[in-house]
Amino acid sequence: MPNFIFIRHGQTDWNLQKRVMGWKDIDLNETGVAQINNLAKYLQGLKVKDIYTSRLKRAHHTASIVGEALHHPVVLSDHLMEFHFEEWEGLSREELIANAHYQKYRKDPLHVPFSSDHTILNVLDDAKALIDKILDAESNDDDIYVLVSHSGVIKLLLVYYLKLDIGQFNNLQVDNGSMSILNIPKNRRLTVAKCVNFIPEFRYFNDEV
Repeated sequence: MPNFIFIRHGQTDWNLQKRVMGWKDIDLNETGVAQINNLAKYLQGLKVKDIYTSRLKRAHHTASIVGEALHHPVVLSDHLMEFHFEEWEGLSREELIANAHYQKYRKDPLHVPFSSDHTILNVLDDAKALIDKILDAESNDDDIYVLVSHSGVIKLLLVYYLKLDIGQFNNLQVDNGSMSILNIPKNRRLTVAKCVNFIPEFRYFNDEV
């Protein structure tokens, strides 16, 4: 089965401040760069077929670090973009929780749009279209694809391919600088989760260990 490595971008200052980013183009901070350098070292030597990334700086920067370590070019993809939260973008966690529309969305994310015209199903369809394109092409069982994206997008893909309740996607945790690996067959029938929210430890690269 083709292997898909889903990587969440490294930390940004807005992650630290617990602000809603959405399409705000915030780059990685120093910690975020260190997180991805750590992950890239862990992946060094891996032979990948393609690396795709969201166009937003935090994801593109992440993918560029990984791509350099794997000596592989990066492909920008609109299919991996973060939720466009519109008026929620820039809000603190406290401000978001106090928002009446957000309260409705949290109770029923499957049907209540998070923006003027988008639900989580629209985001899932966009991301799934890229994976369908890969699977329907001449991919081999040992091919490895790296997809760099955002927390919500990765959670949606995980619950969809593992046949879990899509409306409960936010109950998963996908941290900055983490990777999740799925083996997805061409017939989409039985997906195997190899790991979820895995973050390699720095000690793995210490020669004295």
